[in-house]
Amino acid sequence: MTYQIKRAFSMVELIFIIVLMGILAKIASSYMPDNRLLSDKHYISMKIKEQQKNAIGYDTFQFGSSQYWSVPTRYSQDFNLTCIESTKEYFESLDREKSYKFTLTFDNNMTICFDSLGRPYGGVPAQLFVSDTDINVTYNSINSRISVLPMSGYVIIK
Repeated sequence: MTYQIKRAFSMVELIFIIVLMGILAKIASSYMPDNRLLSDKHYISMKIKEQQKNAIGYDTFQFGSSQYWSVPTRYSQDFNLTCIESTKEYFESLDREKSYKFTLTFDNNMTICFDSLGRPYGGVPAQLFVSDTDINVTYNSINSRISVLPMSGYVIIK
């Protein structure tokens, strides 16, 4: 009866393979597309839809007042429930665990609020939107847009 000696890999060979796989992984990761802009656009559109959902049925009209359409003040409960601000800091305050690297600009630097029917409004004086409101998102010199449609408040990622 003959016994065969099984040969195993030496430690040097194993370390060489691990280093080679690390180099290949680094090269492969540089060819993967950067989806940060797309994921940030989805996050912004999700927050807009969330504020619209919060606003539906939430009537900010005060009895005895003739002011129907007023943009809520920055730190009021109405603002936190129904408005989106056009700053990166606003989105970072919503999600403190994530650091955003995009630049965000709304048309005319306005705040978008939603009324109790989910319709977008804003501006001074506050009025319902009559045309698409574009939100420009920039990351690494790449521009992209999110549009909020008037009357419905539907969000389109372009």
